[in-house]
Amino acid sequence: PYRSWNEERVRRDARDPAYTVAYSACAAARDLHLAALVVPTLSGRSARLLSAHRPQVPIYALSPGKETIRRCGLMWGVQAGSMRRHETTEALIADAASRVVELGWVKPGARIGITAGLPSGRPGTTSLVQVQRV
Repeated sequence: PYRSWNEERVRRDARDPAYTVAYSACAAARDLHLAALVVPTLSGRSARLLSAHRPQVPIYALSPGKETIRRCGLMWGVQAGSMRRHETTEALIADAASRVVELGWVKPGARIGITAGLPSGRPGTTSLVQVQRV
């Protein structure tokens, strides 16, 4: 009953892919038994959208901005840390995966979901979720 209640209460905007990505990432975490959801973010919005779904796995937000890190740390189920800014989505995803292992948040060999956007380096472009083993 909680899952259906939670799905109904979360506001979604069909015109914004970030809402669908957040929903899909949380569904993947549940269905694929992922260890965590990793969210590289410039503004914190992607972490907020994931947090609204109350996934059963930790959400790790990574950002180059100190204000964003503080803001994300106040969100439900989100632990925030720093990472450098990247110009390509491939570099962003690779660094995010290695960063959560480096911080001790995820054990090597675990499967995680990472959200990202194209083009990288611009806020508001979240458009994909990737599942990978770290």
